[in-house]
Amino acid sequence: MLLEKLPKAYFEGIGFQEPRLEAMEPITNVIGDEPCSCKKKSKTVTCIFMCAIKEFEFEYCKSHSPLPLRLLRRHLFPLTPTVPGIAIHLDVMRSIHNLRFLCHLSMHSVVTYFEAHFHQKVPASLKARLSEALPFYERMMLNVEKILRCECQVDDVCPGCVFLQGRKGIAADGNFQLRRFKRAQDPPGVVFEGADVVDSLWTDTTVPHSANSSKSGCGSWNALEKQGGRLTGVDETGVFGITCDHGFPFAFLDMKTRGEKFEYVLSTLAKVVQHPLYDERIRIMYDVGCKIGPA
Repeated sequence: MLLEKLPKAYFEGIGFQEPRLEAMEPITNVIGDEPCSCKKKSKTVTCIFMCAIKEFEFEYCKSHSPLPLRLLRRHLFPLTPTVPGIAIHLDVMRSIHNLRFLCHLSMHSVVTYFEAHFHQKVPASLKARLSEALPFYERMMLNVEKILRCECQVDDVCPGCVFLQGRKGIAADGNFQLRRFKRAQDPPGVVFEGADVVDSLWTDTTVPHSANSSKSGCGSWNALEKQGGRLTGVDETGVFGITCDHGFPFAFLDMKTRGEKFEYVLSTLAKVVQHPLYDERIRIMYDVGCKIGPA
């Protein structure tokens, strides 16, 4: 599967030469391109750099050195998995990822920004191709980080918390935008290589609470007692998560109710206090924190 080969091609590219923001052409003489006697094919690819949009012709072998991997070894992320017509420089791809997922810009706004930046029209298919390619870029980078952690023998804990003395901060909250509908089906044949990492963070609702605890304490928050809203056709209503105050993820679980129930925060906290680096020496930041004591 191509997704499994992307991290290796990524390392072969940055291992030969670090990506440069001012680059305006693919790097040459890279490592990793397997020599073969097969008849080569060629493809003209529109390459988007931070300072220019140019077209380059690439030779490739479908069996031994597919075009997407040849592009990635040259610091260009392919936007389609077979014979891509558009590729984006890795530094630009990181910027697009941040604009989309950190700044929450729509894909239309991202494309409009780059048209203004380049003072020219970008390829008409760019918006659709980016929408499809960004999740694969993110998966690739997650796998790259996982490989680096394993190679460098870095513990799967927050490096900031390791050297922090005293009580450590923990932040918890629910996100009702991450709901999942029952009609949604996982596409067949798609394997998420980092699924084991995600599974290690997921937990179940295991901690009971007092039936009357949501009526105790501060009465100005109603996140625990949400009323209304339709549950028909919804498999999960959202995701509840907990991180350290540096943003390092600890535990997540699926919410299946309209409001944030005590089981959610207590179940994720249970996973935190079981960790020897944290145990019960924590400060909890939660918008309904006044309810945790009565629970």
